[in-house]
Amino acid sequence: MENNYDAIIIGGGAAGMMAAVTAGRRGRSVLVIEAQSAPGKKLSVTGNGRCNITHDPISTDVYYTDYPKRLEKVLSAFDLTSTRMFFEGIGVAVYNKDGYVYPRSNEARSVVKCLTLALEEAKAEVLTGHRVSSVEKKADGFIVAASDGENEVTFHSKKVVIACGGLAGSEVGGCGDGFGLAQALGHRCNQLIPSLTDLYCEGLDFSKAKGTRVHGSLSVQWDGELISNDIGEIQFTERGISGIPVFNVSYESIMGFEAKKDVFISIDLFPELDEVMLSSYLKYRFSIGRRSVEECLMGLLPERLIPAILKIMDLNGTKAARISEERFARLVSLLKDIRLLVTGFGDYSKAQVTGGGVPLHDLSDELESDHIEGLYFVGETCDVNAICGGYNLQWAWSSGAVVGNVL
Repeated sequence: MENNYDAIIIGGGAAGMMAAVTAGRRGRSVLVIEAQSAPGKKLSVTGNGRCNITHDPISTDVYYTDYPKRLEKVLSAFDLTSTRMFFEGIGVAVYNKDGYVYPRSNEARSVVKCLTLALEEAKAEVLTGHRVSSVEKKADGFIVAASDGENEVTFHSKKVVIACGGLAGSEVGGCGDGFGLAQALGHRCNQLIPSLTDLYCEGLDFSKAKGTRVHGSLSVQWDGELISNDIGEIQFTERGISGIPVFNVSYESIMGFEAKKDVFISIDLFPELDEVMLSSYLKYRFSIGRRSVEECLMGLLPERLIPAILKIMDLNGTKAARISEERFARLVSLLKDIRLLVTGFGDYSKAQVTGGGVPLHDLSDELESDHIEGLYFVGETCDVNAICGGYNLQWAWSSGAVVGNVL
């Protein structure tokens, strides 16, 4: 292994591998330094092991960042078509399922293996099991020091790419080293928070509801102001709520919580019906036999969720025929608006991505540092995150390719 390179890429995740392959194909000498035993550890488990490579179409509206215009430029420079062509070119055939683009193998590990082969074919070197301890700017480039825990090695390069990823997924390498390296080099980092994670709440007896799933819509409110909403399968956990729609609103929910705002989640269990239609339907169900309110809701909602909801109004054991018009109307409203107060959230071990990071405002359109020439940031190290569906990986591919093309 040499000691001098055109570029050193710190981190062998999605963005780092893309940058290395792109630069290597352009004839640049590249070294990827990866702390784990092999590159692509986190990528190998993404999408429940299937790897949701990207989304078709890509919309910038689903991203959170400090500089949307720069985000759009990077995503346009290496777009959806470029991404599909790249993966087909390294052997990863893809298919589209309702906008979600997956490898035809349905195996994330096959994506990692094809990227690893592409690294070899691009003649990019990979040093695994080494964690970068420092990056020092010199007149002729950079000195990068890395250690395996016992011995330290140093390398020289003309350019450096910080592609360490975020804090999410600690069991597969998420450590946030890139943020520390960025700050040591004089860069600021916007507030770091977990994203695409569970929300912990109060307002429902979760000991009864845990383990149940419903199709519903939810909205986030900060101090009574509507912030965001989503729809899909909501999962009730021992401490709150989970599932894709919850993940999709988690970033804004946590931002509000961290800002000391009162953050409420409103769940509509019947988004396909307005209150008038739901009221009419429930009146029909309540007229069947001499059932209790709980029995009237059986077959309509998950069995374990019903007593948790009825407990809010003290309706457990109440006969449907005996419920007053006023309480019936309140029940209809409750089913359309279960209010939960956010009291916490899943930490980085549960989160899929990290919100916050190096601001795009401090980088060029090629993601080069605004005050250190030859220093670049890609992927989750940047202040960019998005909802579920392949959008975060698209940012990794796009940012990695854009930087790889200027190394």
